[in-house]
Amino acid sequence: MSEETTNFILVSVEETPVTEPDGAKGGNPWARGTTEKAMKDVELSVEKLEAEMSKLLNMTEKIFTSAQQQPKSGLQLEEIELAVEINGSGQIKLVGSGGTAGAKGAIKLKFKRGNSV
Repeated sequence: MSEETTNFILVSVEETPVTEPDGAKGGNPWARGTTEKAMKDVELSVEKLEAEMSKLLNMTEKIFTSAQQQPKSGLQLEEIELAVEINGSGQIKLVGSGGTAGAKGAIKLKFKRGNSV
């Protein structure tokens, strides 16, 4: 087996929900429309995920650096906790507060300030 064929990771992603119109189930005109969510496995390139994670790490480092350069207010940023998710094309996205799409499957990352600071 070549390295190209093994250099991927499987990620389960939610497919676009399929909504059935009202009355579609069994011809019952009183039946409410339903939405079915389906999951599918997608093969993603490890290189793509590494590049996306590198972007996220660079962004996190910028936040720490920016907070460190703020005028001394007696406050110091010690850690950042982020919830991220990976979509079907390999993008790593932050899950914001109030976000419901896929939040239950989010990956929690916690970054702490190094001892050298």
